[in-house]
Amino acid sequence: MRDESILDDPERVQAADPEGMLRALASAGPQVRRTVLAAEEAGVAALAADGTPRSVVVLGTGVAALAAEALVAIAGAEATAPIVLYRSADLPRWVGAADMVIGLSPSGAGAEALGAASGAVNRGARVVGVGADRSPLAAVVGGARSPYVPIAEWRWRRTTFWPLLTGLLSLVAAVGVIDLSGEGLQEAAERLDDEAVRCRPDSEPGVNPAKSLALQLLDAVPVVWAGTALAAVAAHRFCESLAGMAGAAAPYWLLDGSPQAMGLFGGPLAGIREEADIFADRVDEPEPRRAHPVLVRDSGHHPTLDQALEQADYYRLAVTEVAPDDGPPLSRLAQLIGQLDLTAAYLAIADGLDPSRETTDGARPV
Repeated sequence: MRDESILDDPERVQAADPEGMLRALASAGPQVRRTVLAAEEAGVAALAADGTPRSVVVLGTGVAALAAEALVAIAGAEATAPIVLYRSADLPRWVGAADMVIGLSPSGAGAEALGAASGAVNRGARVVGVGADRSPLAAVVGGARSPYVPIAEWRWRRTTFWPLLTGLLSLVAAVGVIDLSGEGLQEAAERLDDEAVRCRPDSEPGVNPAKSLALQLLDAVPVVWAGTALAAVAAHRFCESLAGMAGAAAPYWLLDGSPQAMGLFGGPLAGIREEADIFADRVDEPEPRRAHPVLVRDSGHHPTLDQALEQADYYRLAVTEVAPDDGPPLSRLAQLIGQLDLTAAYLAIADGLDPSRETTDGARPV
């Protein structure tokens, strides 16, 4: 049953999350630190001896594919070799001995990652991987005598995003394709910790941005817009979390000049409301749900987001802007996803849903 007052009571929040999804999401920082250690113990540093590959091909679907999208956005134009995401078990014909192929699978049994990794071994490519320990993918990579980064086993696929991305970043940095010098991953872990504290269950909605946004979306139709490729990864993740935990179907757009997204304005979800008749009997007329744009900003100026904000104001739509503090791309992404993940979980709880209702029973491994 929908009850927004539940977010004011930490004990009720805890009771509504019996499987501990909030706790699992809030532990993203420790997940990053554990995976950094796992990568070091796996010997990823030894990859540097073979130099920088011609390209990096990342194999995966679902949450693994989103981690690969994050890698591409974080690397940007600074990558020293092309980074390609591939979602099929059939590798492109051009992949060969000069390339590094990374199998990415939370279960270590995803058909696409497993099949393509096996094919890459036969072609003589450098094959490495990230996923569940003692899995079929681990066996393929081990057979090639290459590093494999094991991730801790988690009950839900969505909570493997940060371990997968951390292992992926560690592998790509080891061969010099990206620069993670300094405290890049450690700083990201600290940002995730900070968001977990800011958005903890015992903080009131007035000072908890995740609870506040969840309440704003409770009776609305979320529409998520991003201003950069990095912000689009956070927006994509947010929409998947809204669907998976809160059962809310929300589209996301990277506002890169395409006019289609602006077609929302003036439509049935965002048209200007008519002046209310104060004498009309509206007992049997529920308030229509309206669009609520969530603008996911990143560093820099975003003219298209500013235009969307102006349009929303004209159509009297409530808007929420989410933006990170300054810092390197990985840290900014951590702050955005840290807050938005918890927003989706709180929205599920306020809407009477168990945020850990995701099930993999009978599903194909990824």
